[in-house]
Amino acid sequence: MEESRKKKRKKIEEEEAVEKSSSDEAVDEKKSKKSKKVKKAKTKEEDKKEKKEKKEKKEKKEKKSKKDKKKDKKDKKDKKKKKTKKREPSSDEGDSNGTEEKQAARAKKRRKREADVAQLESEAAATMAEAVAEAAKPDPSATNAAAAAGDSAAAEAGAEQPAVKTYPPPPPGNVTLLLFYQYVRPSWTPSAARNAENYARDSLTHHGCTGRLRCAREGFNGTLTGSAEGIRGFCQDLRDYDHEKFGATDFKIVDGLRDNQRLKGLKVWHVEELVTYGFGAATATRGVAPLEAGGTHLPPEEWHAKAAEPDTVLIDVRNANENAIGRFQPLGDASRVLDPNMRTSTEFPAWVDEAFPKLQAAKKVLMYCTGGIRCERASALLVQKGLDASKVFQLEGGIHRYLEAFPTGGHWIGKNYTFDRRFAHGPVPVGRCCLCTAPWERYQAHKKCVVCRMEVLLCRECERSGKYKGQTLKCHLCGGPKPSYLPDDDAATTTFKPKNRGHSSFEAEGDY
Repeated sequence: MEESRKKKRKKIEEEEAVEKSSSDEAVDEKKSKKSKKVKKAKTKEEDKKEKKEKKEKKEKKEKKSKKDKKKDKKDKKDKKKKKTKKREPSSDEGDSNGTEEKQAARAKKRRKREADVAQLESEAAATMAEAVAEAAKPDPSATNAAAAAGDSAAAEAGAEQPAVKTYPPPPPGNVTLLLFYQYVRPSWTPSAARNAENYARDSLTHHGCTGRLRCAREGFNGTLTGSAEGIRGFCQDLRDYDHEKFGATDFKIVDGLRDNQRLKGLKVWHVEELVTYGFGAATATRGVAPLEAGGTHLPPEEWHAKAAEPDTVLIDVRNANENAIGRFQPLGDASRVLDPNMRTSTEFPAWVDEAFPKLQAAKKVLMYCTGGIRCERASALLVQKGLDASKVFQLEGGIHRYLEAFPTGGHWIGKNYTFDRRFAHGPVPVGRCCLCTAPWERYQAHKKCVVCRMEVLLCRECERSGKYKGQTLKCHLCGGPKPSYLPDDDAATTTFKPKNRGHSSFEAEGDY
């Protein structure tokens, strides 16, 4: 009995223990689930908070970046305004007027830069008349001194050396202009050409000269400015460097120019040809149009006399934009002047082939250009093509020297493109405005032909009134108004078509 009670109690205790164990496990499981739930909720909250923080940081960074960009933009704008204020005068007429004034100022500055050299040469030429007049009445003592110096130099150089061409003594003045060219025969070797170029550059730098000097194996071609002493010092340096080649060089000197007429900067550079006829470096120095075979040089007085003789033809070796405002017309006979209608010198050889029968039929062929350099190889080309050398002549010193010898014009009509010393006296214009056809001679508007890109004449009234806007501007070779010396039925119009409409087919050459 007692044993059965014990067994029963034991069984009850075991059941209670099992029940308690199950209850503990359930409690533990419940606690674990609750813990996991709390932990998951906490993790979600942390993730949410972290994402929020990241988003805030990103927004803050973007905001700061935008602010910095805005600030940088503002700083750049302020700097630009400051620069503009320094360059342009202040205006109180409002923002729109200020913008227009800025554009006008920029356009004016560009036009001034483009016209700097042409304006210098044109205005400087007016001073040449006075310089020539003074040179025509030299002081006896100065003449004697110059002669003595010339004799001394000739004695040192030797009897076979060329005669030294003198230049006027330096009068008081701030700026002096020098125009010159010199072909050297025989041509320099490549190393000798480099040495001569470096020597000239060093000399120009030493004397404080500015301007441009084209250097080639066949010689020099320069347009330079400086003090009277500096320019003459450079000329003397060239003669000291090689007296045989530069002793007889015709240095054209104009004194007494204003300070603002000084050319900006110095440019000395190598070219294949002094005048770009398209022969190339190899043929420019040998084989094609050798200078020794060129025409006879005639001083202005002799050239003037021969130009009036019958059966004589004249060839204008300049570009069409130059002869559109002035040329030679002996005895008023326009038919005696053969105009190649060139836009660049590279077109001259082809024109010679075309016009050769007319040249052969003439008794005398007289050639001219602005300063003489373009006639040198051009006359040699005529002779090489088969023309009799005895009837080919070229104007010594070019139009420049001719107008010094004939101040009233002689056979010349109109205006010399760059160096007309009568510029201030206003010769009768022969050119015409390409828009209204009124007489006009100045290329101050810097407008170009829409067909060939050669510069055209636009009068001041048409330019200032804005009539040219939206209009098709053409040169006289492409259908525009012809110069007054040509009849309306003259076949000056050409069928020239530029290869690249996006680039200028016409190039303003630095030759004179």
